[in-house]
Parts: sequence; structure tokens; C-alpha cells
Amino acid sequence: MSIKQMEYTKNKELTLSELESYTKKIVPELEQEYQQISFVYESEGVVLGRIVGFIHWDHLQIELFYVSNNTQGQGIGTKLLNHVESIAKQQNKSYIFLETMSFNAPKFYEKHGYEVVGKIVNSPMENQIRFFYKKDIYI
Repeated sequence: MSIKQMEYTKNKELTLSELESYTKKIVPELEQEYQQISFVYESEGVVLGRIVGFIHWDHLQIELFYVSNNTQGQGIGTKLLNHVESIAKQQNKSYIFLETMSFNAPKFYEKHGYEVVGKIVNSPMENQIRFFYKKDIYI
């Protein structure tokens, strides 16, 4: 017996497939769709913001979200966030979930109706907080 390293993307895909197969046996009525989402906001060929995530089961999860420093506060983040929220609504998902840090944008998410559902104090370093946010989607 041994534990060995495996290439991340392949291991992630195989693990997801195996978990989905297991889940389907236990809860066959649960939708097994896994849809990646990836959008950029650009102006004159320059990317000013990016958002990446996925839709799975009953929710949309935002994994990565970035707006360039020199354009923050100009509504780009709001436009990207509204765009993925509209996708969640169109697909009848129950909620949106994301993770952020106290030094990133917790006030931005709260301003847009996201609520803290969990936090880890002193992470990723002392005097910082890792936040987990959720926004219910109602059609």
C-alpha cells in the first residue's frame, strides 16, 4: 500500500466522477449536473474583471472573482456578480455560495445581499477572517 501524488486536474475529475456515481446510488433523484461558469468583463480588448465558478445540484458556487485594482469601485464587480446571479435564477438554483477573506471584499458581498454562514478566525493568517457567504435566490 502507498500514497502517491497525482496530477491535480485528472485526480479532481476522477474524484468528482466517483463521488457523483456514489451520490447517484444513494440519492438517485438528485440532479448530477456539474456546469462550469467563466466570464470576463472587458473594455476595448482589456480584461478588467473575471469570475469563475460552477453550478452543481441546487446552487451556484463562485470560486474565483477578481476586478483589477485600477477599476474597482466602477461597477464592474457588480455587473459580473449580477450576471452570474441571473444565471442562477434562470436555472432555478436555490442559492449562491462563495468564500472570501476579510482583506478582500466582504462588505461588497454584504451590500449585494450575501449573508455570512460561517467564518474561520485567524485564517489565512492571524487577525484575518475567512468568510463563507450565501445568498438565497428566489424566482
